[in-house]
Amino acid sequence: MSDQAATRPLVWVVDDSPLEARHAREILEGRYEVEVFGDGATMLERLEGAPTPDVLVLDWVMPELSGLDICRFIRARRDRAASLGILMVTAQRQTEQLVAGFAAGADDYLPKPFAPEELRARVGALARTRMLLDRAERAEADFRHLLASLPDPVLVLNDKRVVTYANDEAKRLLGPPDSSVIGQPLAQLVPELDAQLADPAFDSAALLPDLRVWNRIYSPSVAALSRRGPQHHAVALRDVTWQRQNANRRADVYAVVAHDLRSPLTAMTLRLERLLRRQRDAMAPDLVVELGKIQASVGAMIAMTNEFLDFARLESGQFPMERERFDLWQVVADTLEELAPLFEVNDLTIERDGAAGRSFVVGDRRRLGQVVSNLVANAVKFTPPTGTIRVCVRDQDDGFEVRVEDTGCGIDPARIPHLFNRYTRAVDTHHEVSGTGLGLMIVREIVQAHGGQVGATSEPGEGSTFWFRLPRPS
Repeated sequence: MSDQAATRPLVWVVDDSPLEARHAREILEGRYEVEVFGDGATMLERLEGAPTPDVLVLDWVMPELSGLDICRFIRARRDRAASLGILMVTAQRQTEQLVAGFAAGADDYLPKPFAPEELRARVGALARTRMLLDRAERAEADFRHLLASLPDPVLVLNDKRVVTYANDEAKRLLGPPDSSVIGQPLAQLVPELDAQLADPAFDSAALLPDLRVWNRIYSPSVAALSRRGPQHHAVALRDVTWQRQNANRRADVYAVVAHDLRSPLTAMTLRLERLLRRQRDAMAPDLVVELGKIQASVGAMIAMTNEFLDFARLESGQFPMERERFDLWQVVADTLEELAPLFEVNDLTIERDGAAGRSFVVGDRRRLGQVVSNLVANAVKFTPPTGTIRVCVRDQDDGFEVRVEDTGCGIDPARIPHLFNRYTRAVDTHHEVSGTGLGLMIVREIVQAHGGQVGATSEPGEGSTFWFRLPRPS
């Protein structure tokens, strides 16, 4: 047999009439490998040791074993043969007889006498179906092998949060030696994760906090497996014990340094405020100006210190997010109200575009206010006096977008992809300002923890637009 012939679908014809069997062979053998059997018993015996055919062309009426009997035998098997395509060739035309044939396991039927083109077309359709089924089965087998061999524990949960699949690593981590993980409620295996998934505000796109299982720390990732109807989820647990322990050590250093800096800086601010409040009238105007500059610099240093503290919490994984439903526009409006003195000092015009009660999201109100504050404060830094900053909240199909637009110096487009990385600032060396370079990174982390996205667009000399998008609550 040639290589080309070996790749052709295999068709078995079972018919007790030699004439009709030969006729079917002649029609099919140009496109398929064809083998003919004169009775069902011989075919079933051959099925035990031969390669399984792709399609079976089966005569309904035969002595000893009828086509219906053969269908039932094949469909009762538990191997590849159970799913081969069966075309029943019959003179039966009554509805109840055809229904009986399909109930026995036939995929299609062809009335006698038949045209050669129709036999080829029906066999071809079944052969293509078998080929697609084989591909799907191979893909499923490969996928199951991949899941089984993953180094991370992986679970699949049904809509009741009961485990329907667990790979080898998940069984090793969660399964008691004398019982199976399959069929167990997640609440018994990982109660903390079950409580998070049971929360009505749960969003599979959001980052979940670390979990401790036995003496290890795991970072969970959850993906919804269906978009409609009862939700099934896949859960992967990444072992981050080593990373978190090292991050905690680094974070401890950051936190100690930032804390020790913030206390004297806060004391300096209070003394400057008291001095200016009590002695302003007795001071020379130029001294008042200089003290105001010192006060602004100390305030900037406190802001930088706060960014380092947030960075330390991010590094250590201790950056908790509250979950509540609130109006995003109200957060924007409150933040702009708090920053009003900053606009006045810098002689900037602030424009707002949005309305209350139209942009409800689920998340951490304070942290998202921090995002808005960071983006607006950035815009203030890089917008010259008499400039304009515009903040708007837009309703989109899948959520809400907050945009902060300024009329500042703009940014080189080549730098935009790096803006939200740590220690990156928004402008070039000709417009450098003070800062840690952590503010936009913290913005990115907070937004991504809410399942959102951040971005920016700009051109030098034409201002900049920073935006973030949050998903609509499900």
